[in-house]
Amino acid sequence: MQELGKVMVNKGKVAIVKIERHSACSKCKKNCELAEDHEQDELLVEVNNEVGAYEGQRVKLELEGSNLVSAALLVYLFPLLALVGGYFIGDKFIIQQGEVGGIIGAIVFLVLSVVVIKILGKKMNPQSKITEIID
Repeated sequence: MQELGKVMVNKGKVAIVKIERHSACSKCKKNCELAEDHEQDELLVEVNNEVGAYEGQRVKLELEGSNLVSAALLVYLFPLLALVGGYFIGDKFIIQQGEVGGIIGAIVFLVLSVVVIKILGKKMNPQSKITEIID
């Protein structure tokens, strides 16, 4: 997805760019109450600055969203599966009376899933970049 923006901060190979956020509500002609609650006009994004743009320049960005579905599945589904799987694994291998083993296993696997998400989240970070300097 391509967007136009303005470089706010130049950090060498990385820049923070302000872009105008477009949503379905921004194109709607009706004046509903919901549009005021969640509408945000500007958004700051951190992108690769391979073209050497400096502060104040208008630029064209290429924002990648190909990992969006994978990231959503990782963040929402993986902890749930880890919680349920951890319960059954803990119940089977931790010898305790009642459901204590399952609860311990569920908590351990849930914490491990959060650690895995943090590690994989850094690797799945979209590589958005500045493609062109406009002015």
